[in-house]
Amino acid sequence: MRSVLFALSLVTASAMGQTLTPYPYNPAYITGAPYTARATNEINTNGQSRVETLVIARASDGKTYTSHFTGKVNWMIGIEDAPNHRFISLNPRNHTYTIQPLQPEWSVITVAQAAEALREQQAKPLPGPAVTTTKVLGEEQQMGFTAFGIDTTTTQRNGAIVHKVSWNTDFGVNLLSEHSVTGADGKVFAETGTVSDVVREEPNPSLFEIPVGYTEVAAPKPAGH
Repeated sequence: MRSVLFALSLVTASAMGQTLTPYPYNPAYITGAPYTARATNEINTNGQSRVETLVIARASDGKTYTSHFTGKVNWMIGIEDAPNHRFISLNPRNHTYTIQPLQPEWSVITVAQAAEALREQQAKPLPGPAVTTTKVLGEEQQMGFTAFGIDTTTTQRNGAIVHKVSWNTDFGVNLLSEHSVTGADGKVFAETGTVSDVVREEPNPSLFEIPVGYTEVAAPKPAGH
C-alpha cells in the first residue's frame, strides 16, 4: 500500500478525524466503520475559553454528520456526503441549508488501511518556510479504546503549531486531539477535543438527509470571487 502522510486536524466536520487528509491534501473517507458519539471541544484564546459540544456520526458508506452546540443552542449541522461529492450545511436556527461541492478525487479507504498509513507515517516538509517534526507515540489507551498517537510540531517564522492526536484504530476517530497555535506576538490559541458515548452501530439514515421544511439558500462565495 502506498505510504500516505495524514494531516489530522481538529476543525469542524473533520473534527474528530472522521475524514482524513493525506499528504499532499488529497482527502479520503472511511467506509465500513459506522458509529455515533458525542464530542467536546474546549477552545481557549488568550485565557478566554468556551466549550462546544458535538454529536458526530459516520454511516457505513462514509457519510459523516456533525451537529454543533454552544450551550443548548444548536447553531450548525454539517453533513459531509463524500460518496456524492457534496457538503450540506444546515442552519437549525432559521431552517435553511446550503450545498457545496466536494472535490471529486476523494479516496475510499477502510479503517485498517488508514491505521496502516498512520503507522508508516514519517515527517515530511510541508510547503512554505516551515519546519515540521513528527513523533509517532505508538499505541495507547484512550476512553477504553486502543488508539495510535502522533505528535506533530510545525515551526515557522511567525510562530509554532503543535498538534497531538490519539486516533482510534478500530473505527477511525480521533478520541483525543490537542491543537495549539502560538503567534509571533506570543498569543496562544488552543483547542482540545475528546470523544465519549461511542455507539458502534449504523446511525439513523435520517441524520444524513435534509430535513423537511428547510429551504436552500445560496452558498457564500469564496473570497475574491
